[in-house]
Amino acid sequence: MKLLKPIRLAICAVAAGILLYFFPLVRIRKLGSAATPGLVSNTQSEPEIAAPNGTPPPQITTFVETLWSERLPQAAGNAASVDDVLAMAATDADRARSEFGREVGLGGPTFLFLRGRGRIESFNEDECHLIIEGQKQSVTLEIGILLGNAVRDATGLVSIGEFPNSQEFNRLSAELNQRCESEVISPVRDSLAVGALVEFVGCGEVRKNNDFDPLRLVPIQLNAMKPAESTE
Repeated sequence: MKLLKPIRLAICAVAAGILLYFFPLVRIRKLGSAATPGLVSNTQSEPEIAAPNGTPPPQITTFVETLWSERLPQAAGNAASVDDVLAMAATDADRARSEFGREVGLGGPTFLFLRGRGRIESFNEDECHLIIEGQKQSVTLEIGILLGNAVRDATGLVSIGEFPNSQEFNRLSAELNQRCESEVISPVRDSLAVGALVEFVGCGEVRKNNDFDPLRLVPIQLNAMKPAESTE
């Protein structure tokens, strides 16, 4: 009986070796060989979104240039008056959002595309605070590093359907924000002074009704007059 135990152990070891040979716990596969069934990732790339009428998606650089140089300046004349928006928001913010704003998606912010003028109360590297004559609320122009999608979404000129994927759509926001920093804000930064009159066209977003005071806007057009000129 004592001899049977070593024999049984030997048989078990041989059987285990045979099983491991045909069914290894780890299978080593050369790079470039076919994937093992069942180990292929289920992760799928983001589906492309076809452009309207089957047209090819725009090349981002050309699209930005046309939007910035032609379409946005043309649309600026149709921007709502900041005086009208603030006057209505003072008594009925929901109505102001409904009549003058636009929403992108359900439950998202209300985007506003506005024009107006105000006098500089204070400013720093990131913000320029304006007093709007005749209005209780003030306006804050964002003049630092710009983030967000207000410039892209406030005008209604751009649709996500014009882009092959969300990455390119988000890249458009970054490109437009950079244009605002370099071509709108930077050239007038040295002209900013307390008391100076500022004319602007800007894009903003409102998530809560109290976001109307102050109303934050990213300028896409900005003209700052010296205090002496603005009082003439």
